[in-house]
Amino acid sequence: MRWERVGNTEISARAHCAAVTAEPELVSAVAAREDAARRRLVLSWQHEQREHTAARLRPLIVDPLRATAWWFADNQEKIDKLSEVAREFQELQSLLSPTVDDDTAGRLVDEFLLGEDIAEKQRLLLHLQKVFGEGNRSDLVERIDSVIRNAAGEPESS
Repeated sequence: MRWERVGNTEISARAHCAAVTAEPELVSAVAAREDAARRRLVLSWQHEQREHTAARLRPLIVDPLRATAWWFADNQEKIDKLSEVAREFQELQSLLSPTVDDDTAGRLVDEFLLGEDIAEKQRLLLHLQKVFGEGNRSDLVERIDSVIRNAAGEPESS
């Protein structure tokens, strides 16, 4: 509702819209289009949430210890069921783990770490720790810390 010049005149005017008329078919078409866009947005959001949840749960399936810890964090009063839950997570891991016999990076690293040279083991583990840190994977950095301490013969920290 601000004042505006009318064309090339010295006259200023202001106005507001009192009513709008439209054909009912056009109004329903616009409403249907907006409803379809809303549904697409909701479906997209639900799909994204599902993918996020799956990505968050995937590491728990391959790591029964972490999965058990997550369960225990929410069920501390059910300590008597902890070993049963741990077994179930281990069974789940063995059912869902790939049974491919091809070489993988992890298998090659494991084989290298079975060697006799302790200094070489430490060097590789420290390099992996650095790579995990540079990759912003603090979860892996924390996990490899205990592996490095064990390889060096240090006691676990509590």
